Amino acid sequence: MSDLFFVDTNVLVPRRDSAEAKKQPVAKGWVDSQASSELLGRAFELEDRFALSFWDALIVSAAQRASCRYLLTEDLQDAQDFDGTIVVNPFQHERQSFGL
Repeated sequence: MSDLFFVDTNVLVPRRDSAEAKKQPVAKGWVDSQASSELLGRAFELEDRFALSFWDALIVSAAQRASCRYLLTEDLQDAQDFDGTIVVNPFQHERQSFGL
């Protein structure tokens, strides 16, 4: 088991920004070597495929990685299906309708 790293945006942004010629390969090396690279890769795919902001895509990716059936948020379209992870706006539904 390897140690986990939390990756701040000041590392993620240079990883994707080709204008950061010196920082990009360093940031890419750090990020791509972590267990989180799969999570980030999936977030980038979701961002492109569903036209999401990166931050929303990262939340969806994390929910998928945790095998969550539902994602509670008011920031995405209620009932949207992200490959089996369903968005639920908790302010539009009763908890009981989900067996809670």
